[in-house]
Amino acid sequence: MKSRGQVAIEFIFIVLLVVVYLFSVTKPLVESSQGIIEDIDTITRSNNEAKKLLNSVKRVSMQGSGSKETIQLFIPLNGTVGCYHDGNIGFNAKINQRTLDGSSINPRVSLCENNICDKNLSKPNVTIDCLYDVPTNGTIKLAIIKTDVGVTIGPS
Repeated sequence: MKSRGQVAIEFIFIVLLVVVYLFSVTKPLVESSQGIIEDIDTITRSNNEAKKLLNSVKRVSMQGSGSKETIQLFIPLNGTVGCYHDGNIGFNAKINQRTLDGSSINPRVSLCENNICDKNLSKPNVTIDCLYDVPTNGTIKLAIIKTDVGVTIGPS
């Protein structure tokens, strides 16, 4: 009788050890993965919105003076999309590289200086004039208008 009770207690103890081990190993990995996935999502969305803006500029620049196209950009949290001082269009995205509990166990990304990934997309053969403040996040409607001297990007 005593051996069956002892086996049950040993079994419960082993199950408890396995659960504690799995929880202590998998929870940090899941948190780390979630942070990495959020960073990748921010970079990808910012890149897609910058390409959307660039493609609209290219389309409008091929049309006649006075042509207009209105687009809506969805800028992710920690991202910006807009014009650079040299007339190029691009984005930058701040990456957190942290887990949910604030510890930094993710590997450092050497391609993103100071945790800000910056990409300058190719410049179309047209002069670009930006008349809007670069949004940090959220939704923005922009009007891309072809003028005699180039393309103007401004709020719609």
